[in-house]
Amino acid sequence: GMQAMVKRTQEALDSELREAVTTTESSMEALRSVVESDLGAIKRRTDEQLATLKTTVETDLQATRTAAELSDKRTARSLASVQHRAMDAVDALAVAVALDQAVDRAAAQV
Repeated sequence: GMQAMVKRTQEALDSELREAVTTTESSMEALRSVVESDLGAIKRRTDEQLATLKTTVETDLQATRTAAELSDKRTARSLASVQHRAMDAVDALAVAVALDQAVDRAAAQV
């Protein structure tokens, strides 16, 4: 009587314990699967964001480089323009000096 009841209780407890272990294991497996899937998604998003960032940085660098080159060209054109104006001024001055001298010579002859 008593021993049989203890044995049945023991078997019932063992069965419940086995069930709890199985449930816990399958819950853990499901959780692991969800976590791995989430981590995979996070990694993919991170990789995409890094790729986008890399592209953006490269594009910005290229744009900056292009702007600097254009700026250099504009500066060079500006300098050339200033040089041309300076040469024109020198030429105009030479012409003015020549005219002045011609006027002086003409005045001396009068």
